Formats: sequence, structure tokens, C-alpha cells
Amino acid sequence: MINIVSFDTKLPEYAAPCERPVIQKLVDYALWDRGTVSLWDGEELSVDRSTDRMEILKNLAQTDMDQLEAYNADGSMRGWFLLIYNNGSEQEPLVVISDYGVNDWTESTYRKLDETFGRWTEL
Repeated sequence: MINIVSFDTKLPEYAAPCERPVIQKLVDYALWDRGTVSLWDGEELSVDRSTDRMEILKNLAQTDMDQLEAYNADGSMRGWFLLIYNNGSEQEPLVVISDYGVNDWTESTYRKLDETFGRWTEL
């Protein structure tokens, strides 16, 4: 089975092209149902509880890594993902996700991403 995924080929600008669809889908899942996203770029909070998809995507991959934190509409944390860019992802796009906090939301989100992008090398 082949999944068709449409995505903006230019964002995040400094991420590897094969990482962009994974990252964009992760942001979409994080924003689902009035969610918000914060980004820690290893030095500072570059985005703080934003609902603006474009703002989030433009701020990702400005450094070698980001921690994406997803929050529910009520402000409670859904979970976090550590993204490390250009980390061997050319053969496996999910490698951009280096780590994540283990809970139901992050596990479910990772499984959905794996269903879409995890069989990259088999195509």
C-alpha cells in the first residue's frame, strides 16, 4: 500500500527535503483539536504555544535540533519530540525524530507517522 502525502516542499527551510513531510505531519498532529506548539531550539524558546502552522514551520530547523512540545487547548502538555536534523534521515525520514516522551499521545502520533513514512526504503 502506498500513502500519498502532500506537503510544502520548502518548509522547514533548513531541514533535509526527505524530513520535511514528516515534520509537517508532526506539526499537524500537534495542532489538531486546537492544540498549541512550543519549540526549544537548544538555546531559547523560539516559539511559545503557537497555533500558527507557518510560524512553527518557519522556526523549525534553524539550529541542529529542536524540541517540539505539544499542548492541549486547556494548556496541559500532550507530549514532546526531539528532532535532530540531517541525522542519517536520507534513507529513513523518521530518523529526524531522535527521541520523544513516552505517553499515549506520543506513541499514537509516532505510530501514525510510521504508518505513513516508515517504509520509505521499501518503495
